[in-house]
Amino acid sequence: MGNKQSVFALVDEIKSTKEFLEFKQARANLNKYRDLKQEVEMLQKKQMMLLKSNKSPKEIQREAKEIDEQFQRLSKNPKVNKVITTGERFNKMISQIFQDISKMLNSELKL
Repeated sequence: MGNKQSVFALVDEIKSTKEFLEFKQARANLNKYRDLKQEVEMLQKKQMMLLKSNKSPKEIQREAKEIDEQFQRLSKNPKVNKVITTGERFNKMISQIFQDISKMLNSELKL
């Protein structure tokens, strides 16, 4: 099996997980509420821009706190909260997959 086929197989496996399916459903539900979706996307964009910025640590901390407060306010909405919690579970699963792959490869490298 080629590399692309292996990747497609892994992606298909991931897409069949409970974590992916719940996250996908939560995002689809949020997408029905355009204004709410745009507000979440705006905050996510602000987060990414802040991570890439060359601002001082103090300024980054201040802006991060501001963004976090806005996310906290938004997360009181059940639809947003569902996206956040299912997204966290999905990201945790993906992280675990990468850790497992790394461990497996490292064990093969040890002679």
